[in-house]
Amino acid sequence: MSIIRLSLRIALALLALPALVPNVAAQPRTTKTARPLTVRFEFETKGGLDGHAPRSRVFVNANGKRTRVFSNDESFQALSRDEFSTHRVPRRALAACFGWWAGAGDNLYVVRRGAQLDVYQQPLDEQSGPFRFCKIKSIRFSSR
Repeated sequence: MSIIRLSLRIALALLALPALVPNVAAQPRTTKTARPLTVRFEFETKGGLDGHAPRSRVFVNANGKRTRVFSNDESFQALSRDEFSTHRVPRRALAACFGWWAGAGDNLYVVRRGAQLDVYQQPLDEQSGPFRFCKIKSIRFSSR
């Protein structure tokens, strides 16, 4: 076989090669994507009748996983995003709530930091004014 014929066969084989190799870019990719994180506060309140203080337990629900983060003698409600600035809650907060009874209360909010959620609490008193927010709990979560 002459060198020209051999070169021609090699050139033809190289031209046909892309048709034999599957196109990797066209293959569907299976990647693990993190589902969106949904966070909200939930409350369980007992009492509060006949002048007695309501006793509330506050939970953070992150993608269906419920964690107790706070308990106190007050009645809580979730804050809308429009109310964050009124309660001095940072814009980056994922959720916030407010509790009050008999001249005192608490603001709570939750922020994401990596693979955990940090819960902050600010005591309130109608006599002394609001105090500083302090971290009270960290919750590890899975985004899968």
